[in-house]
Amino acid sequence: MPIRRQLTVASPLTASQIIGAARDAIAGRDLRASVRTSLARTFEAQNVLLTDSGTSALVLALRMFAKPLAPVAMPAYACVDLIAAARRANIRVRFFDVDPQTLSPDMDSLRRVMAEGVSAVVVAHLYGFPADMPAVMKAAHDVGVPVIEIFTQGDMGTNLTTRRPDGNTLEDQFRRYEVAGAPHVDPWENLSFASDVDQNRSRPSGPPPSEPACQPADVTPTDFPNRYVFDAAWRNLDRWVRAKVPAPHGMPLELKSDTGPFRPDTAFVTDAYGNAKGGVRTPAVDVPTARWVGAKTGGFSCLFIGYKYPFTPAQLARLYPNDATYRSKLQRDVTRLRAQRWLTPEDGEEILGRAGHNR
Repeated sequence: MPIRRQLTVASPLTASQIIGAARDAIAGRDLRASVRTSLARTFEAQNVLLTDSGTSALVLALRMFAKPLAPVAMPAYACVDLIAAARRANIRVRFFDVDPQTLSPDMDSLRRVMAEGVSAVVVAHLYGFPADMPAVMKAAHDVGVPVIEIFTQGDMGTNLTTRRPDGNTLEDQFRRYEVAGAPHVDPWENLSFASDVDQNRSRPSGPPPSEPACQPADVTPTDFPNRYVFDAAWRNLDRWVRAKVPAPHGMPLELKSDTGPFRPDTAFVTDAYGNAKGGVRTPAVDVPTARWVGAKTGGFSCLFIGYKYPFTPAQLARLYPNDATYRSKLQRDVTRLRAQRWLTPEDGEEILGRAGHNR
C-alpha cells in the first residue's frame, strides 16, 4: 500500500476550548443555533441538522433516502457503526468489496451489487484515505432507470423521428409503446381540464390566432379508453423498478411505405375494420365496434382531437350475431391481454362489466 499522510481522527481542541465548552454547559447556555449557523456558513449548506453522532446521522440519511427493507450497498470492510445504522434504519445490506491497495470501493464488485438492485450506496473514506467518488458517481449514473415512453396513434404525426429500439441493458432500460386507435387525450382526461369558458377567458382579447379548420368536421368524437393502457404501463413500470421484472415489449404501429405528407387517417396500415395494425392492443381495436382515428387533419391543435366512425347495426350484426358472441370474443381478448400484462385485472373486469354498453 502506498504511504500516505494519515489525517487526524480527532478534533484538535485546545485546553482553553474544552474549558470554555464546560463553562457554557454548566451555565446552561444553548449554543446549538450558533453551531448550525457556523456549519452552514463553512459548508455552504441551506439546512443543518445536529445529531449526537455520525451513526445517528447515517440512520437519518438511510431513513430519508432508502425504502424500508430495501437493500443498500455498503463496503464489506468498514466500521461496525455502518451495520448498526443499517439495523436501526431497518434496511437490508448488500456488500461490495474494497480495493486493498486504495481502500476505495472495488468498482467491479460495486457494479455487480448495483446490478442486483439497491436504493442507495454508502461509501466510507477509511482511515482518512479519500475514496474514488468520481468513479462511484459514474457507476451510479451508468446503472440507469426503467423508462416507458407512450405515444398514442394521434401523437405519431409529430413523433415519428423519435422512434428508437427498446433497450434491454442495465444502462438502457427502455420501452416505447404506440397505442393503436388512441387519441392524445380521452374524455376522462378532459374532465380535469379547464372548461371552454375558462379557456376563452384566459386568452388575450381580440380574435384567436388564425389556424386551418380541423377536418373532417362532422364526425363522432372519440371516447377511446386511453386510461387502460396507462394503468397497465404504470403497473408494469412499478414492477420493473421494485421487482426487476422488465415491462413487455410493444410492437410499433404499422405505417404505409409511401412518403407523402403525414395524414392521421391514411398513414397507417389498417385491418378489415379500418383500424391501425400493430402497436399496443386493446379490446377497443381487437373486438371493435368502431373505426378509431387518433387525430384530425389541419392545424397543430387538430392533432389533439381524435374521432371515430361507429359501426352500423348491419356491420355489428355481421361481426357479432348476438350478445353471447360479442361477450365471448371480448372475454378471450381480455384474458389474453391480461396474461400479456397489457391490461390490469381491475380494468379487465370493468371492460367485461361494461360489455353490454360497448356494443
